[in-house]
Amino acid sequence: MEKHNAEVARIASEVQGFHYRKEQFRIYHGSTNSTRASNRRRDQIVDTSALNQVVRIDKERKRAFVEPKVRMDELVHATLPFNLVPPVVMEFPAITAGGGFAGMGCESSSFKYGLFDATILSIEVILADGTVVNASATEKSDLFFGAARTCGSLGIVTLLEVRLIQAKPYVELTYHPVTSIDAAVELCHSFTKDEGHVDFVEGIIYSPERGAIITGIFADSKTKGSKVRRFTRARDQWFYIHAERQVRNRTTPVTELVPIVDYLFRYDRGAFWTGKVGFDYFSVRCDRLSRLALNRLLHTETMYRALHYSELDQKVILQDYVLPYSTSNGFIQYVNQTCKIFPLWLCPIKPPAPQSSTMYKHPFSEDMLLNIGVWGPGPKERDAFVQLHRDIEHKVNSLHGIKWPYSHSYWTEAEFWGFYNQDAYGELRAKWNAALLPSMYDKLKADPAPAAESKNDNPNRSRIVNRVWNIWPVPGLYGVLKVLVGADYLLRKPKA
Repeated sequence: MEKHNAEVARIASEVQGFHYRKEQFRIYHGSTNSTRASNRRRDQIVDTSALNQVVRIDKERKRAFVEPKVRMDELVHATLPFNLVPPVVMEFPAITAGGGFAGMGCESSSFKYGLFDATILSIEVILADGTVVNASATEKSDLFFGAARTCGSLGIVTLLEVRLIQAKPYVELTYHPVTSIDAAVELCHSFTKDEGHVDFVEGIIYSPERGAIITGIFADSKTKGSKVRRFTRARDQWFYIHAERQVRNRTTPVTELVPIVDYLFRYDRGAFWTGKVGFDYFSVRCDRLSRLALNRLLHTETMYRALHYSELDQKVILQDYVLPYSTSNGFIQYVNQTCKIFPLWLCPIKPPAPQSSTMYKHPFSEDMLLNIGVWGPGPKERDAFVQLHRDIEHKVNSLHGIKWPYSHSYWTEAEFWGFYNQDAYGELRAKWNAALLPSMYDKLKADPAPAAESKNDNPNRSRIVNRVWNIWPVPGLYGVLKVLVGADYLLRKPKA
């Protein structure tokens, strides 16, 4: 803890400096799994990127004490030697514990355990005045529950106590074929009612007539003598492609064993199926040979960096929406009619507890929610791209759903606070001296410019650069080049 305490003291001192000067600041984590553009400046940030250590594993109490920059793969590799694993492990290795807590983190075990923040037992926080406090469900509970899913806008979380559960070396996966959207939603929901016998539930809808509901249970290697399938090596098939082949032309389920690490990070290569969008952009055939040759560039962490450098996040829809089961089918039908993006990901989620839902104006009342991942190409023109996002946002709101905070949001401020509880949030910000940190809305809003006149030009670039930038495939090649040289896309230099 000595190293941790020294780093916390350093960060607290920097925060006190901003507080004394009454200057607003942002937190620099060193990486992100957000698709939102970064507007951080080097002279206006507090660097917390060194908080990346697993401080301690308490095997007897099944607890892990981790700093916020600890990645999911690092956390899993630290706990597995004790036959333990976090109840909710977000599917991308580079997602961090702090990001999962401050944002919204879920996975196929969330029908059982809820969002990632529901597995956090306590936190250490540096408030925006430099004070260091601890919070939990029984100590400073309003700060503890308020800090979850509010994007670091109440303070800087510097340590998290993560609950752990017993693990086994394999997951036994069963692929259940479905032939309609109705059947997919219904079957997915039915498996969530059997949490005593099922550890993981998710679904992939490949088209309105074809999909797979995938269930899993922790297993030993001897279970049913199933063939072992892997997904993390360069030569392995992408998971979503493999799952589709498992249910193609079948009417009965099929089962296999997957090593636990391969299962937890099964979507890393290809970032679910968004890697296929990259192949389409470059007009490259997405086959097994090309995926093997380009494997280095097709892990999620690399793809996120290329996405930001290339600014192709302004051309691709990357959104997750959480809706009550009662309205989820209608939303999927709406997506099919509006933008026809497939596959779609289904992930059932146990709703947040009432005490951790005070930030929402209309807390969820159903016993189970459904996350729907909508990821695919969007309109090429900027104004059409923004309008589609706004249309989907309005549809989600009308169906009593929410969208995940990692992505572009085009709500007006009035629309945003129509869903979030501005009064309760403002009281928390005032009580915990958070005024110098950006608010949730400040962090989540996207600038719709330059939507006027359907132009895709960036006003921060010269006319010549914009002209070159709009030539295919210049943005994509630039993104790949910047990834290869390892530049930092999160920090901008201060203006002279």
